[in-house]
Order: sequence, then structure tokens, then C-alpha cells
Amino acid sequence: MTANATVREDAARWFLRMRTAPLPQGERLAFDAWLNAHPDHAREYAGFDLLWQDFGATDRAQALATAMDRA
Repeated sequence: MTANATVREDAARWFLRMRTAPLPQGERLAFDAWLNAHPDHAREYAGFDLLWQDFGATDRAQALATAMDRA
């Protein structure tokens, strides 16, 4: 697994964890440390946030559903 794939997987795990429930203080500190450890971490995490917001846009979600139906 490449470093970029590892960062992406870590970002996905953190993103899901942050969306599930408030983190206990220790985990929140670990997340903050991970996020600030390298610019790629923040960039990948932000990418998941943008993707999540796109799914909230009805027109984009409908376009994705239509494309999947056609495929």
C-alpha cells in the first residue's frame, strides 16, 4: 500500500469516526495530532468532507443515481 493510500484510508476512518459521535478527549487529541502532522492529512480529510457535502446536494445525488442506473 502506498503512503497516499494509507493517508486516504486514515482520513476516511477519521471522517467516519468524527461523523458517528463526539470523540472522547483523548481521541480528539489524537485526531488533531494526525490532522496537523502533515498537509496531506488535512487535504485528504477535507476531500472527504467535500464529498459528503456533494451527497447532500439533491441535484448531484440525483445525477449520480441516474449515472449508476445507466451503467
